[in-house]
Amino acid sequence: MPTSDYKNIKGERIPGNTTVISSNLGWNKQQLMYWAWQQGKDGKDFRQVRDQAADAGTLGHLMIECDIKDRALPDLSAYPPDVVGKAEAAFLNYLEWKRQTRLTPITMEVALISEILQTGTTVDIVALVAEKRSIVECKTSNHVYEDYLIQVAMQCAAWNETHPGEPIEGDAPLKQPRHLDVG
Repeated sequence: MPTSDYKNIKGERIPGNTTVISSNLGWNKQQLMYWAWQQGKDGKDFRQVRDQAADAGTLGHLMIECDIKDRALPDLSAYPPDVVGKAEAAFLNYLEWKRQTRLTPITMEVALISEILQTGTTVDIVALVAEKRSIVECKTSNHVYEDYLIQVAMQCAAWNETHPGEPIEGDAPLKQPRHLDVG
């Protein structure tokens, strides 16, 4: 979840895949503009709503990480109740999806560099999903957007490039991405 500097084999700084997607493709901008407009129309400050959503997503990721690493859940008393509620809903969605897909985590938060694509990426989770090695990207949105598909495809390419003996076996990311809608 924390962003990091990615460097290629020459030690040169290269962009992360979300930077490449948002800078070069400009996808999802219309939805964000409409969302920000709607927040203002409803009398809300879009920046505050955005930050609360980010907090819920961060907390949801942390709760999932605790489950995968078999750790106790964090003390949630320091967070606002609405943020906790959203994070808990995300976590419960994850637990149900985990049960349904027979999710068996392999590793998580894996930073990868693709020398071919000259981009870096951090994979949320690599796991067996229905007994196939897959990339699981946790998102807290209500929809699967095109940029998510490209993100997972780039992650799949970077994983396969850096782990040729352990390729992603799940369905091709652009046909059926392993998107986990946790919110």
